[in-house]
Amino acid sequence: MRLVLGANLLMAPAVAVVVSPALGVWLSVTWALALSTTACLRWWWISRLQAPRSRSGVRSQEIGYAAGSFASGVVWGVLGIAASRIEVGFEPVLITMFIAGMVAGAIGSLSTIPTVYWSFSIPALLPISLLYAIQDTSGEVVYGFASLLFLAVNLGYSLNIGRTILRSIELRFENEDLIQSLTAARKTAEQENELKSRFLQSAGHDLKQPLHAVTLLLADLDRHLSDDGRRTLARAQQSVLSLGSLLERLLEASSPAEGRLAPKRADVPLADLLSALAFEFGAQAETAGISVRFRPTALTVETDELLLTQVLRNYVSNALRHGRRRVLVAARRRGTSARIEVWDDGAGIPAGQLTAIYEPFLQLRNKARDARLGYGLGLAIVATIAKHLGARHGVASREGRGSVFWVEVALARDGPPVVSRGPETAPARASAAGRRVLVVEDDPVLLQATADLISNWGFEVRGALDGEAALNQLDEGFEPTVLVTDFRLPGDFDGLMVSARLADRLGRPLPTIVVTGERIDRDVASRDGIIVLGKPVIPGRLLASLTSLAGGGTSP
Repeated sequence: MRLVLGANLLMAPAVAVVVSPALGVWLSVTWALALSTTACLRWWWISRLQAPRSRSGVRSQEIGYAAGSFASGVVWGVLGIAASRIEVGFEPVLITMFIAGMVAGAIGSLSTIPTVYWSFSIPALLPISLLYAIQDTSGEVVYGFASLLFLAVNLGYSLNIGRTILRSIELRFENEDLIQSLTAARKTAEQENELKSRFLQSAGHDLKQPLHAVTLLLADLDRHLSDDGRRTLARAQQSVLSLGSLLERLLEASSPAEGRLAPKRADVPLADLLSALAFEFGAQAETAGISVRFRPTALTVETDELLLTQVLRNYVSNALRHGRRRVLVAARRRGTSARIEVWDDGAGIPAGQLTAIYEPFLQLRNKARDARLGYGLGLAIVATIAKHLGARHGVASREGRGSVFWVEVALARDGPPVVSRGPETAPARASAAGRRVLVVEDDPVLLQATADLISNWGFEVRGALDGEAALNQLDEGFEPTVLVTDFRLPGDFDGLMVSARLADRLGRPLPTIVVTGERIDRDVASRDGIIVLGKPVIPGRLLASLTSLAGGGTSP
């Protein structure tokens, strides 16, 4: 409105100068003062306006705008009536053009409220249009009706503009409401997802605890059975491991953004990693009747050992499910990287499905959802982990001939050779003789099962239900070579704190295996001499870890 009123103030003296020869100075000046006074009064009224707080306040302001526009329109209409009385000259046409220009120009500024525009344009242009329409000459009559048509078109155009402006304002608020609704919905979803993740983390530990106990008890039962019984036992073990694998993968899939996937890089000898996998999958391969060969390698890579192990574990597990007779795991140098490949001789993958197999829960040849063939999460987890590691991964396959899955990780920088922590093959019982293992576990059944299993492997074992009981074992003269401890313990100490307290009392580092169903801080847990095993622990992996840590120390 200030722009419109400013134009009125500028136009008033200019129009007065132009029409003064025809209308006279006194009438022209009087008209200019009337238009300027009207514009100034409207400006003053607008400057005092405040945002209305009620519907009646809105209506009052609308009436005020219309009244001001009507007053301005009347002043312009008076000029038109005065011009129509001029019988000769160009001034009547010129004044009519001035008024028509003002009426047309006001559409953009006043049509936000069409009644305000109508209040100005009708008194401004209608009088002169009617006066011309009732004249005697045909030219003036045509000119008058053309002016009336011009006015009608502008009135209709202002209605359309008003509707458009109103709709744009409605859309703006609808969009703001939609954004607020989406923001609230996203916040609610994030809160629900956080609650779900917390629940799964808490429930995961409670669910893994009995699975862990069953796994160890079944492993200890092996020595009491005949060959037929062992075959049945192997199937039972496979069922328990499948359940544990599904639980772990569901927990991983439910929280893919967990900080635990942040890589903790270190130099990792591939010989140790492949040796642990050989222990882990030995029984499963024997049950499936598949020959699994891990080709020896001296390569050392710089990566996160736990994350890389999970990738290879998923690859080997898939190969054992889909292979027929043979599976090969091998590593070879490719420039500054090491490519680790898992070959199988299974049915292969169609060329058009090589990308789709990384989608969660997609299984090409398991429409019946047979749990023995997995759950379709392994390769999706591989893709997620590889992204966090910054590692390339892929697959090549020929239908009917088999597949090879691979992952490439950076080789370790040149430096002192990393000493392998574990043997290539399973250790004999005599190699463990004389090693002392302290097991700390607050579940008496699980403590006994773990102690019996480790004792059966030829280790000397003592047990403790909490951190204080573990320290009491030192007072009784038992100095462990390796500590096997649950992470969550009663009292003031967790498993890592018990390890640190025992090490202080012994005056030397204490190699420790932390067995947990929780997602602990891997930056803390990945110190030298500490291995973290997730529940349920595969007995072969526990034995490999024990042998690795005990072999690196000296018997007291």
